[in-house]
Amino acid sequence: TPPLAPKQVITLPWRPQPFCCPLTTLMTCFTDVCSSSCEMGCCRNSRAPARILRMIVLLSACLAVMNSVAEGIVTRLGHNFALVSRYDDRRGAFRGLALYPPPPPNLFAHLLRAIGQSETGQDATACTVSYTRGTDPIIDRVLAGEVVTTGSLGECVRPWLSRRTAAALHRMLGMRALISVPMQVKGKTVGTILVGTTSPGVSGGQRAALTRVGRQAAVAVEKARLLEAERLRSDELARSNAFLTALSQVAARIESTPALDQVLDTLSTELRQLGLTFFLGLVDQDTGDLVGRHASLGPDLLAQAEAMVGMAITSLRLPMASTPYAPVVDRGEAMFIPD
Repeated sequence: TPPLAPKQVITLPWRPQPFCCPLTTLMTCFTDVCSSSCEMGCCRNSRAPARILRMIVLLSACLAVMNSVAEGIVTRLGHNFALVSRYDDRRGAFRGLALYPPPPPNLFAHLLRAIGQSETGQDATACTVSYTRGTDPIIDRVLAGEVVTTGSLGECVRPWLSRRTAAALHRMLGMRALISVPMQVKGKTVGTILVGTTSPGVSGGQRAALTRVGRQAAVAVEKARLLEAERLRSDELARSNAFLTALSQVAARIESTPALDQVLDTLSTELRQLGLTFFLGLVDQDTGDLVGRHASLGPDLLAQAEAMVGMAITSLRLPMASTPYAPVVDRGEAMFIPD
């Protein structure tokens, strides 16, 4: 549509909602928990709030929240080990692992291989570990919202690590008690926290402090997740708008360009500028074949591809019956083809 004239400008009301950074919420929690824990004798570091606030006040991504929770539990609440992970109930998987303190690279690589995540390299945040409710009673209790204390690491990682591997890791870490804490928001479990301590037993004050951290961490993680989702939607909208603008420009040029080759060159240029990978073909009206005209590959890659198939792209003919594109041509419908 043509640009709006000044008198046609539409003004929409914008009522900004109160915004609170996910980590601001989390830091308030650590401040309160550390203060109350110190009063109960459960926190070893009375300077915790200021240090953790300086460290992460400007971060807001889910993984940043998880890493900060894990580090805060160890360095500010006085525990020895923390593992934080999001749980995606819809996909039945724990996604992303935040560990503190970070394990030695060799040990970490061994653990990733043991749980079938060696392809992620050393990136724990890229881990996706499947878990279906009903597989393990302890994990099910945590996902249901219960804080569970055990004396064996093997009981907490039974679905993924063998008993022998878990026992060896337990001895190496020297843990005497492990606390599994749910991260729940509005009755929904969005993740779990596994905390290890070398102290004998877990006090009621420690359980209460970790429960509170779990609740506030869940709020922070969920807010960060929503912020990420909104950012992705915004990016996608911007891409869509740019794509529509490019297509509008192409349409305008097509109307004023009688030469087919020039039209295809224009379309190819616009798609490249959008950063899209594409293959542009025309239907031969006589044979029904799909005939190649343009591809987004660079000159070197295009030359290699043409050498592999033994012909130039402009000579490539695909019988329609042997391609999945029939709905596109016959019914004019866009279609998604999974890789």
